[in-house]
Amino acid sequence: MNITQQKIDDLNAVLNVEVQEADYKALVDGALKKYQKTAKMQGFRPGKVPASLVKKMYEPSVKVDEINRLVSQSLEKYIADNKIEIIGQPLPKADSGITYDFTNQNDFKFIYELGIAPSFDIALDKVAVTQLKINVDETLVDKFVKDIAKRYGKMSAPEAAEGSDLIYIEFTELNADASPKEGGVSKMAVVALNEVSKKANEQLNGKKKEEEVTLAASALYDDAAKTASTLGVDQASLSSLGTLKLKVLNISRLQESDLNQELFDKVYGAGTVNSVDEFRAKVKTESSEAMATQELTKLQNDVIQYLLDNVKFKLPDTFVKKWLVAASQKPTTFEAVEQEYHHYERGMKWQLIENKLIRENDLKVEFNELEEKAKELVRANFRQYGQNIDDEQLAPIVTSVLQKEEERRGIYDALYTEKIVNLVKSKGKISEKVVSFDEFTKLVSQQNNQ
Repeated sequence: MNITQQKIDDLNAVLNVEVQEADYKALVDGALKKYQKTAKMQGFRPGKVPASLVKKMYEPSVKVDEINRLVSQSLEKYIADNKIEIIGQPLPKADSGITYDFTNQNDFKFIYELGIAPSFDIALDKVAVTQLKINVDETLVDKFVKDIAKRYGKMSAPEAAEGSDLIYIEFTELNADASPKEGGVSKMAVVALNEVSKKANEQLNGKKKEEEVTLAASALYDDAAKTASTLGVDQASLSSLGTLKLKVLNISRLQESDLNQELFDKVYGAGTVNSVDEFRAKVKTESSEAMATQELTKLQNDVIQYLLDNVKFKLPDTFVKKWLVAASQKPTTFEAVEQEYHHYERGMKWQLIENKLIRENDLKVEFNELEEKAKELVRANFRQYGQNIDDEQLAPIVTSVLQKEEERRGIYDALYTEKIVNLVKSKGKISEKVVSFDEFTKLVSQQNNQ
């Protein structure tokens, strides 16, 4: 077998693969012998079908399988031996003009396109990012204490919506003549009155069950992603939606629980907290821990965005689009990929940057780190619902999480991102800025909507 590389430019190349009969004959003969041992044909006992008949029946398909396997393995070895850094996988050249006859042809030529990974440098000492620190002051503690009191409070059904009431709404997209739009948005969802936009709040405040209002689809929330999620549409299509009719189906109001021992015991267990001051101190401690997690997530996103904005290189875009079409689990087209390419491009560029930083700085994630991170995530998930979990209960849950490949890979990725951020902290310039919780939330929302 002969493989030669033809460089098109810095980001694209072609591999010419020449396969002769001698390269695959022994493989095909061996496979046919295995077929002969199990082959069944009328007039012959199982395993006694003549080799000539087995060859006639199976040789073309066996030849295809063995040549494909041989070429795939040889390409992988060639790329590794020649230290070619590629993007995706080699793609058979669609317009090569070569035809194949696996019944009568013995020698073959295959042409593959390659996307070459770009060369680039990362100057970590030039990185300058501001880490936001949330001021967990008494006002914020008041807010969280109030939220907890509501969460453990009782539900009532008021006559009209106000404050932070939960409103069960039927959303219907309308035509210009106010008739329901065929194929338009038709969905029921719950919204918190105090979380919708100012315009939506003005429309819904004071409304009673069965009353209706109209509102532009984009005006439901100030956060476009939240609006899209509530309406069950893609964020990209939000701007094309028309006016919505909002019909109030039901209204619910959470009445806050009193700050008493019954509440303290429900939230933290019997006897753990015994006064309002202790309760507030516990809430403040837990809030500070939760804020630290949000601060780290924001810093990670900012570091990733900084590197994407400042580490300059190009991708073999045409090849990448072809590869994305070929690799897609669901049928898609080049044109469909092209429309969403900026999302794919961002992810691929970050993967290249991340891999370079991991490789050049010898970053590793050990299994004990993976296990500890899984424990941390499980505990945090239980705390979200006001529950604590002991080590005996934790162990089987962590084992179950780590047995799932997708979840295990997600934890690995999170740990590598943490290590990259720590690397940037040690080599770059990370300044700190204290902001209020509301300021922090607003900045995160703006970032999510970009």
